[in-house]
Amino acid sequence: PHVVFMLIDDLGHNDLGYTNSRIKSPVLDNLAAGGVKLDRYFTYRFCSPSRSTIMTGRQPYHLGQQTEMNLNPTPAIACGISPEYDFLPALLKRANVSTHALGKYHLGFQSNAYTPTYRGFDTYLGYYSGAEEHFTHYK
Repeated sequence: PHVVFMLIDDLGHNDLGYTNSRIKSPVLDNLAAGGVKLDRYFTYRFCSPSRSTIMTGRQPYHLGQQTEMNLNPTPAIACGISPEYDFLPALLKRANVSTHALGKYHLGFQSNAYTPTYRGFDTYLGYYSGAEEHFTHYK
């Protein structure tokens, strides 16, 4: 089986076609029709706490992630989740599941041990921080 998990910042319950007929999102609607929707799942209002909860299964305040990294007085590069906590993709790898990530990470990058491919993802294409300037980004 294939599992496609999407964490989309600032996406509300009625922002997709399968919950709001005025929105046209045929690809996502098709995925939702044939899959599992987390329709009773609530997240934090900031992205870093939500991401840390999904990746570890722990409350963000136990991980030092209770605020958005951009609001944390410590620089974002030093705000990562300790490697002592297993991330969901690392657990999936133990079950021989291939894991890949695309897009925003925003869970710390102070050393390689904090980055996606060291946290269980086989491949990662995206950016580590909370925002990226998409129009003039160069490799």
